Parts: sequence; C-alpha cells; structure tokens
Amino acid sequence: MANKKGQEMSVSTLILIVLGVAILVILVLGFSLGWDTIFGKLKFVPSDLQALKSACPTYSEQNLVIDYCQLREIKTSVIGKKEYLNCEDPRVKSTSSIQCDKDPNAKSTIKGFCESLVNSGKLDKTIINGQDGGTFCGPYTA
Repeated sequence: MANKKGQEMSVSTLILIVLGVAILVILVLGFSLGWDTIFGKLKFVPSDLQALKSACPTYSEQNLVIDYCQLREIKTSVIGKKEYLNCEDPRVKSTSSIQCDKDPNAKSTIKGFCESLVNSGKLDKTIINGQDGGTFCGPYTA
C-alpha cells in the first residue's frame, strides 16, 4: 500500500452522511415553515383544531382563563385557510363557566389582539371564531 491515491469511504459512512443531511433539511424546514407543512398530510398527527378541542377542557378545569381565551392561529379544514380561535368557538367549546368577555385580563388580551388587527388593516380580512374580525372585535374595540 505504498501508492495510495485516495482514501476509500465505507458504504455505512456514506449512508450516515446522507441521513444526517436529510434530517438537517427536515429540521430546517420544520422550524422555518412550520411542522404542519411537513407532517400535516399524515393522518396520525392531530389537526390544530383537534388539539385545541382536547386542550380546552383542561384550561377550563384548571381555571386557566388567559389560555382558555387566547386566540390561536389555526388552519381549519372547513374553510381551508387560517383563522383565529379560542375555546369559546362553537367547534371546540366545552361546558365551562369561563366567559372571556367578563374577565378583565382575558378581555384586555383580546382587545390588544383586535387593536393589532385594526392597526395592521387586516381586521376585515380576518376570521375569528367563525365570524369576520369586525363582528368579533366590535365589543372589544368600542
């Protein structure tokens, strides 16, 4: 072996490099575009709406008013685009004594969200709890 022109690379090393690059690409895409972009087509992963529906009873039982009332951006299959929901949406509402429009902290949080939509000019184009933004935010921005 006096005349080596190149170092041989084993097949297992090549496979590990390819797997490492593939995992790195998946991680970069997942963190930059969102995990729903990668895993959204898989049926075993719950949708955002299903996840919220299962979380709302916990928020209610633990009296987590802010979490119960916080508006979350969710892509719904019904409309096919993103809308904002909280646990008061009829599709996820559980029996709860929490009323978002009665709690001052929750009301303040929703008001801030609505004001940001007004300032960005997106209020009329936004759907919140199945309503257009102006209808939903009316009581909070008055």
